[in-house]
Amino acid sequence: MKYLISLLTVVALQASAQTQQAWVTRIGGPAACEANAVAVDRSGTVYAGGSWQGAGSSGTDMYLAKLTKATGDTIWTDFYRSANYDKIQAIALADSDIVAVGQSNNQYTVLHYWSDGTPRRVWRDTQHLSSGSYAVSVCTDETGAAYVTGNGNDLGSSYNIYTLKFSPAGDSLWRHTYAPANALADIAYDIAVDASHNSYVAGVSGSNILCIKLTAAGDTAWTRQYHGPASGSDAGYAVALDGEGNVYVAGQASVTGATAACIVSYTSAGTFRFAKTYTNPAKRGDYFNAVTVDREGNVIATGSARTSQYLQATLVAKYSSTGDSLWVQTYRPTTADASEGWRVAVDSAGTVYVAGRSRTGDYDITTVAYQPSGALAWAQSYSGSGDYDDAARDITVGDSGRVFVAGAVSLSSGYTDFTVICYTQIGTPVEMDPGALPERVRLMQNYPNPFNPSTTIRYEVPGTERGEASEVRLAVFDLLGREVALLVNERKAPGRYSLQFDGSGLAGGVYFYRLTAGTSAQTRRMLLLR
Repeated sequence: MKYLISLLTVVALQASAQTQQAWVTRIGGPAACEANAVAVDRSGTVYAGGSWQGAGSSGTDMYLAKLTKATGDTIWTDFYRSANYDKIQAIALADSDIVAVGQSNNQYTVLHYWSDGTPRRVWRDTQHLSSGSYAVSVCTDETGAAYVTGNGNDLGSSYNIYTLKFSPAGDSLWRHTYAPANALADIAYDIAVDASHNSYVAGVSGSNILCIKLTAAGDTAWTRQYHGPASGSDAGYAVALDGEGNVYVAGQASVTGATAACIVSYTSAGTFRFAKTYTNPAKRGDYFNAVTVDREGNVIATGSARTSQYLQATLVAKYSSTGDSLWVQTYRPTTADASEGWRVAVDSAGTVYVAGRSRTGDYDITTVAYQPSGALAWAQSYSGSGDYDDAARDITVGDSGRVFVAGAVSLSSGYTDFTVICYTQIGTPVEMDPGALPERVRLMQNYPNPFNPSTTIRYEVPGTERGEASEVRLAVFDLLGREVALLVNERKAPGRYSLQFDGSGLAGGVYFYRLTAGTSAQTRRMLLLR
């Protein structure tokens, strides 16, 4: 086990983070190529998936690339081709192995790869050979099992939702079909999995926001539909879970006179918690495309707000775990008439990162970062050559302040490159209340939780009555009360501290971490996944 401790400054930092483009990797072909998904493993190595057209190919292939984090150099690439128009829509990592999902020749397809790029297993849908199907989202649990959701056209004009679980070796374990008798179009957009291996699918059923919970065995635990207060089309485009098992579905809902960006929340048992909507005063149509949860349990979503008849801005909103609005920001470059947030990520310090696109004549890739308070930290744009559209499709945060964006960059009309951009941040500020030392001992919930194998623990200690340093002890215990790690055992000056705990040497399960400072003590629970 290893841990890294750092003192967080107590005085608010005024300077913005210095951000620079570290590298850009563009892989082209004779025609359209695009990177739709990006992920980073524990060593910082980058994986991107999308589509690529090779020489002599009549269509695009499912394409996967492994890149170095420092320079973006290609370690390996591989493609899967069935006939034509194949592409990867999403990827997930199981340790350093990769699961990529999408479509191949209009069929729902799941690829498993070893970390060295060797194909491990290919699964393709055989039930929709004539009508078509596709996979849209994938996530993995701590065992390396993969959960995939997507859609198939069973009725000739309406789609049903298909969710599958695969073993770490790529074997299909179960298949769940959502096909209500009303014959409405039912579409899945996203999937998440909890610590008990229940999976949650977000999408649309008819004109309602849909959320489905499946048990570890693939049975339906519950299904919920939400319709906005006004008639219109509602949809759920993304789903996220917090450490307490609460579910958040982000999308759009109809309200009086407008379409609003919407977040609907349920407990793990399916009990409705709240529905929160955001409507720009222009009431021209707003929506969320993506959602995530930070280590404090706050909910962050991104999408778009139409701020006037002709102007559209990237929308970013942060809510508490109980649905209180903490802040809302809209971003549009000065010369742009349209901007949209497509994907969102958050780091352990609570900094929010949004990838999307902005249009000044043509669309450029736009990446925006916000401090935990909602203040703009930085914004970057990337444009290909010529007046052609570029777009970001995914974003993730790596170590050492690296931010990775995947997308498509145009060379000319109809020709795009499979593209990954890396930004580095120097001196990213951590916001604190200016001038105020902690007045009491406080131990925050670790993040992420559950975790595998490392997590961040933050705590605050006040001084003694004389303002002197306190004796501080922070230790980790198992369920039997045995101390398994001593993280801090020394005098600490008043302030806010952060450390990274690595549980590589421990078995999976529930642990407790206890902070003692002077005569005060606090304990919290965390879950290590294996």
